[in-house]
Amino acid sequence: MKRLITQYRPRTATPFSFNATHSEYAANYFLQPYIICFWGSEQPYRPDAVAEQSTSLVVPDTAMDIIFIINYSSGKVFTSFHGINDHAYYVPPMSGNDEVAVFAVRFYFWTVGLFTRVPLDKVLNYNFDAREYFADFVEALTPHLIEERLMGRKILFAEQLLSKQISFQEIDSHVFNALYLMLKTNKSSQEIFDSVYLSRRQLERLFLQYTGVTPKKAYDLIRYQRIWQTMLGEEIVNAQDLVFRFGFVDQAHLLKSFKKFHGLTPRAAKNLALNKK
Repeated sequence: MKRLITQYRPRTATPFSFNATHSEYAANYFLQPYIICFWGSEQPYRPDAVAEQSTSLVVPDTAMDIIFIINYSSGKVFTSFHGINDHAYYVPPMSGNDEVAVFAVRFYFWTVGLFTRVPLDKVLNYNFDAREYFADFVEALTPHLIEERLMGRKILFAEQLLSKQISFQEIDSHVFNALYLMLKTNKSSQEIFDSVYLSRRQLERLFLQYTGVTPKKAYDLIRYQRIWQTMLGEEIVNAQDLVFRFGFVDQAHLLKSFKKFHGLTPRAAKNLALNKK
């Protein structure tokens, strides 16, 4: 698993924006190959009293999330599991005067299957009650989320539970090998599929079961994310270099593909990420 995450960290639309209602925290060393981060509000807050909240752009970050909304005023916890998505959309800010907090676990899309026995073939672009996929984890963690107010304590309990519930049954080797080539090479999708030595239909079935997407969809999403990571990591990015590096026909093809997933042009996307007007 560690081989898959080296030099690959999924990026959101605003990866450098952190505030009182949204921060990210690394998992412990044992869980880092499986969990991108924990995220949420550092402390409880009342949404209507927070001036800095705004509508958020969500882009395909090749991740899946378990999200808990803890309402300390009512003593209730609402849970949701957000499957991998392949298009951008906007989420309005929370509202109300109840004291609430958000706590979430973000997984790499190829590791979610190690924490649930439910096949992931229906999760693309869908949200579910998290108990449908992670009943034991949700049931065990919920009382601690109500009792604890500090993010650090919530993370500690979540890590303890996830460490016990992870299944070390390896992902099918064909899926693992295909993912490795997608993440670490610039081979075309056809070259990758040909190197797996499995029929297209069998490979699609395994990918859907373990990752929620077909091999072609995984390839396209990973390529988009690698482009986005390159744009964020380099001050000046040559579009023609991206065309060559990631196997596009021309710049028009590159721009169309990026906007299809991100919803914005590369320039507008980077300005938003860097909080430039």
